[in-house]
Amino acid sequence: NDPDEGLVQVTVIGQGDSAGYITESFDQEGNASVPVDILFVIDNSTSMQDTNIALQNNFNTFIQGFLTLNLDYQIGVVTTDMQTATDMGQLQGPIISTATPNPVQQFNQNTNVPFTDVLEEQGLDAAHTALSAPLINSTNAGLVRSGSLLSVIVISDEDDQSTGIDSNGMIAFLNGYQGDPDLTSLSIVGGPRAGIFPCGNLFQNAAPVPTYWAVAQATGGIHPNLCNLDMNTIVQQLAVVAAGLDTEFFLASTPSDPAMIEVTVDGSPVPEDATNGWIYDPATNSIVFAGTGIPLAGSNVDVSWPLTSTCP
Repeated sequence: NDPDEGLVQVTVIGQGDSAGYITESFDQEGNASVPVDILFVIDNSTSMQDTNIALQNNFNTFIQGFLTLNLDYQIGVVTTDMQTATDMGQLQGPIISTATPNPVQQFNQNTNVPFTDVLEEQGLDAAHTALSAPLINSTNAGLVRSGSLLSVIVISDEDDQSTGIDSNGMIAFLNGYQGDPDLTSLSIVGGPRAGIFPCGNLFQNAAPVPTYWAVAQATGGIHPNLCNLDMNTIVQQLAVVAAGLDTEFFLASTPSDPAMIEVTVDGSPVPEDATNGWIYDPATNSIVFAGTGIPLAGSNVDVSWPLTSTCP
């Protein structure tokens, strides 16, 4: 509209969508070429006996997830007891692997540990001791392989009471263990992440686990709530994370209105839920899945949001 200038023809190149939505797609891929090593840290205080039985009864679901992905796995078991001479970070029973004839039966034998009235559940100390010299070079030798995905899984109805290492020390220890922080994680199956009040249901009470959660959050682990989820669902979630599947997907474009984001996995809507769904993290421009919302191997993830018009 400048009277001193002539008309100018401008070519505009853009991307359109007939439905008025931008959609970014992702594939959830399992990496069968990377070995997976898992250390279960079992709370063997008397209050955990029923939970331990539930874990044994549903462990087949955990193994089936690995068999489906054709993973090269190894599994070891220790307890949170750092006072009894036969515990203190030492593996309970042999290492379970793809060569074990009946892995479920062997896991049940390994977790059939004496339950005691030891008042201090020291899961971080137990894991740290199990993975460090001298045990990792003697009693626990062979549990962790070079370049493997290492997952520590703590199952406890109390927060950590370790005296040898704190949450910051454990985070640093795990992040440096395999030379790549992406290869290590700690997950906690326990009570609420924070607060002073325990959770509870007909079968289980569990105290808050802020120390364990700090480590899990910093190392890419998860926190299935011991009171709110059945054990079958819990072991499915643990298998997904231990297998190294992605829980965070980074968007190439920034949603103009995060409140309008829609997420589907294999065409089925996933709820926006920090516990069992997804959330949008504006700091990293990513979709972060949790709990039962974590996509399984081989699934397709679509993230969509409406186009925002700037036309008058």
